[in-house]
Amino acid sequence: MDRSRVASRAEYVANGLRQVANGAGADQVAALATPHSTLEELYLLQKLMRGIGSGNVDFRLRQSDFSADGKQAGAPWLGMPVAEINSRDRLLIVGSFLRKDHPLLAQRVRQAVKHGAQANIVHASDDELLMPVANKSIVAPDALVDTMAQILKALAAEKQVAVDAAVQGVESVLLPQQSPESGKRRACSSAAGQFRSTTSASRATRVAGRENCSIERCEVRFPW
Repeated sequence: MDRSRVASRAEYVANGLRQVANGAGADQVAALATPHSTLEELYLLQKLMRGIGSGNVDFRLRQSDFSADGKQAGAPWLGMPVAEINSRDRLLIVGSFLRKDHPLLAQRVRQAVKHGAQANIVHASDDELLMPVANKSIVAPDALVDTMAQILKALAAEKQVAVDAAVQGVESVLLPQQSPESGKRRACSSAAGQFRSTTSASRATRVAGRENCSIERCEVRFPW
């Protein structure tokens, strides 16, 4: 690699950024980084942007709704040390291609499952996690929020705590009890895409929207 060429190109980019910052203002410069970059690369990028006076740095390339930004205090995180994942007995994974997005986290989840934990999935894609999954709810992307609201409502009813008013209007449809024989009916298409929470039985059940699949395969229960 010709170091002089690299240096000249870096200087060209730096001069261009300085001209924009000096002419139109530093707030007119922004950087979008891929979330697959390393922490070191992301750190250097934000240092560069802040060095020219801009705080416009983001990595959420697949996100379109930023309405909650003003309500967040600090960076989103798990709420506990990563090492504690191994000690959990219930894990709910939402909208993540875990093995690709967080391979080290996926390994911890896998170890927890090996020791008896239950992994539960809410996702728009039936991703293979290479581990036993206790329950899964595969829904359309625009149904993820409603699905999570129904899980929250079912959990609140089980714990006998109040939920936010925005969740109160979410419908909880009772699922009739199925006998082993009737449970084999191919009835998925008649209940396509419905997530049903049965709080009296301390469970949330979804019937997946797939054609020609049996109730045993489609029905999933979140045993909280």
